[in-house]
Amino acid sequence: MNGLNVFAGSYDDQGVFILSDNGTTWTPVNTGLANTSISALAVRGTDLFAATFKGVYRSTDLGAHWTKTDTSGLSGHVIVNFAVRGSSIFGGTDNGVYVSTNSGTSWSAVDSIQKKGTQVIALFAKGNTLLAGTSLISVWRYNLSVLGVEDSEADETATTNLFCYPNPASTSITIDRTKLAFNDRSPVRYTISTLTGNKLMEFEKNETTFSITSESLANGVYYVIATQGTNRATSVLTVLR
Repeated sequence: MNGLNVFAGSYDDQGVFILSDNGTTWTPVNTGLANTSISALAVRGTDLFAATFKGVYRSTDLGAHWTKTDTSGLSGHVIVNFAVRGSSIFGGTDNGVYVSTNSGTSWSAVDSIQKKGTQVIALFAKGNTLLAGTSLISVWRYNLSVLGVEDSEADETATTNLFCYPNPASTSITIDRTKLAFNDRSPVRYTISTLTGNKLMEFEKNETTFSITSESLANGVYYVIATQGTNRATSVLTVLR
């Protein structure tokens, strides 16, 4: 879950779905997701991680686009559950727990929970503790300070929040990027598109907060994407009249 957006992964080759702003319709968000049998799903700020039977995928824009991460460190094992702690992402597999500290770029085994045949069926991280429930040898408790994971919860959304309101919108939308770590001296490009990637509006603005009309948008769910150089932030907007 991210804000009012709820994400679900389908095990039967249907991919990832989003339910936006207390809506009633699930919409698929699978662009770039080459494998759509989802074994685990995690949300960290605006980042999504989807584990499949053929690797792990990451989205930095709430599912609008997906890219495959390097899973060579997993040694062919499939992640079946995730736990997120600060910048670290833990994956439980059929052979112990693995961790990535660089957004899935690389993975390594958590040694004390790395025993042959240890199938991890549940994973939970809180404070300095990681709990791993296994199918045969009870529950493992691991001190995360060994890995250098901070005890305090990081404010992962402090520089990634793009706000759109009212949401749902009717005739106008206010876009607020004051919490984004963008350069105020350069314009920001905004794109409003459907969840399947069809661009409907595209424009640039220097202001950190501004309003635009939404009368040209039909009832539905849309992505609002702000980009400036390599910086990118995404919000999900519902239009309802």
